[in-house]
Amino acid sequence: VNNAGIVWDLPIKERTSEQWASTVNTNLYGNYLCTKRVAREMLKNRGGVVINLASTSGTDSFTPESIDYDTTKAGIIT
Repeated sequence: VNNAGIVWDLPIKERTSEQWASTVNTNLYGNYLCTKRVAREMLKNRGGVVINLASTSGTDSFTPESIDYDTTKAGIIT
């Protein structure tokens, strides 16, 4: 089960590019890396299931301040 997620609790105008990248790397790229890793074992064992959990924030953004989090969760849903 992929369920990684971070969000910064500060206004978007105060957020750094590094914080944005950290959110993308953890929330979106992290799912890819986990899936890639277990896919090898699943292929070797001829089966398995990957469950990617996201958030309702991926479809219903609650505040503009969480646009980075919302974007990454939408990326998992789509």
